[in-house]
Amino acid sequence: MRKILICAAVVAATWTAPPGLRAPLAQTPAAAAPQTVGRVIVKFKPSSALLRKQALSVTSQQTQQAAALGQRIGIALEAGRGLSDRSHVVIGRGLSSKQLAARIAAESDVEYAVADERKHIVAVPNDPLYASGPAVTATNGGPAVGQWYLKPPPPAGAASSAWGSSAPAAINAEQAWDITTGSASIVVAVLDTGLRFDHPVLQCGKVLPG
Repeated sequence: MRKILICAAVVAATWTAPPGLRAPLAQTPAAAAPQTVGRVIVKFKPSSALLRKQALSVTSQQTQQAAALGQRIGIALEAGRGLSDRSHVVIGRGLSSKQLAARIAAESDVEYAVADERKHIVAVPNDPLYASGPAVTATNGGPAVGQWYLKPPPPAGAASSAWGSSAPAAINAEQAWDITTGSASIVVAVLDTGLRFDHPVLQCGKVLPG
């Protein structure tokens, strides 16, 4: 009976204590912060020890490669989509895609490691051969180098030494892209002396009369 009274007194003291002195009955864990997930396309060199052929499926081999690579850099890696015999996506947590790519690229038997990110098409290319190309002269540049054909052509009658990074055959694509980047109503055609209407490539209804 005495034990029961003592327990009852403890419970009563707990509930009658000021709110600031009460011990919480349960701790609600805080919501976990979203974890950074890095996705990297990695390609191994042909001599990489991680490419040793085993009696496993391609998926199993890539899983083992990701795990072994993760042990090297101290980050647990999962295998993602396979891209070729020597390349596939790996996924790691706690680092951004660019940070993870930098860690993996430092491995001596990795040919390259790049962040697996969405790419967006823009009208003006960011290709360095488009931004600047070798000067076109009578013996250098022009059709053999760069993307001269997309640039504005030089003034009519300009000497070849003044052509810069374009040539008379350039099409001034940027000015055209300001007008349109394509439409289903525009027909781009190949004109030839004849064609085989029964060819499989031409069975898509895209052959126009005439």
